[in-house]
Amino acid sequence: MKLFLMMCLVSVGSVYGEYHAFTLKDGRTLKAEIVSFNSGKVSLKRSDGKTIPVPANVFIEADVAYIKKWAMFEGVRSTSKFKLKLDRRNVKSWKKERLGTITDTSGAVENNQVVGRTDFNEVAFDVKLDNRNKYALADLIFEYNIYYEQDIGNRNAESGQYVLFGSTKLAAIGPQSKRELMTKTVTIFKDESNSEFMNSRVLKGDVHGIVYRICTMQDGKKVVLRSEGLPEKLLEKMTWAKASKLAPRPPK
Repeated sequence: MKLFLMMCLVSVGSVYGEYHAFTLKDGRTLKAEIVSFNSGKVSLKRSDGKTIPVPANVFIEADVAYIKKWAMFEGVRSTSKFKLKLDRRNVKSWKKERLGTITDTSGAVENNQVVGRTDFNEVAFDVKLDNRNKYALADLIFEYNIYYEQDIGNRNAESGQYVLFGSTKLAAIGPQSKRELMTKTVTIFKDESNSEFMNSRVLKGDVHGIVYRICTMQDGKKVVLRSEGLPEKLLEKMTWAKASKLAPRPPK
C-alpha cells in the first residue's frame, strides 16, 4: 500500500508527548506525535492535526526504537497494564531495658532496677510490580521516600519529621510477569522512663507512609513516568526529598 505522508525537515525532539521528526528509510522526514502503537503499527498525529496509521518498520532503526520506548513509557503510566501494590511490613521488633538506682520516699536505695525501656520497630514496605503489557518493561528506576516522625528528647537536636530516600534499578520485567522487592527499613522507637527515676517521659515515633515513583533516563536526564503515595494524600502533602534525613539514635 502506498503511504502518503506530509514531509518536512525538522530537528529531532527528545521529549515524548511532543512532535518528533520521524525519518523514513528513504531519507524523508515526518513531523508527528505518537498517538498509539499496537501490533506493529503506530498511529501518528501530523502537524496538520490529521492522524494516520503507519507500519513502524518503514522508519529507520533509531525511530523504531523511539516508538517502542514510547510504548513502554505508556505501558508504565497505565494503571491497568502496570500495577503497583505496596504494603507496610513490620520487619523486626525488639526492646532494651535500662537499669539504674532508685531511691524511694523513705530514702532506701535499690540498685539494678529497671528505670526505663525502649521498644524498637523496624518498618519497610513490600513492593509488588505486575506487568500486564504484552512487552517487557526495561531501564526503569524505582525511587521512594519513606516519611516518619520521631521524638528524640534532646532540645539541642532537631526533632520531628524525617525521611528515608531509596532508589533501585529494576531488572527488565517481562511481558505478563511479576516482580517483588522490599524497600530499605526505618527504625522508630518508643522510649519510656519510670516516674521514680528523675523526670517521667515518653518519646514516640510513627511512620506516615511512602511516596514512590517510576523513572527512566532519557537523553541523560531523569524522567518521572509515574508517582503515587501510600496513603494517597502524601503525594500532595509532602515535598520530594533527594537525600535521606534520618532521626538520631534514641537516648541512652
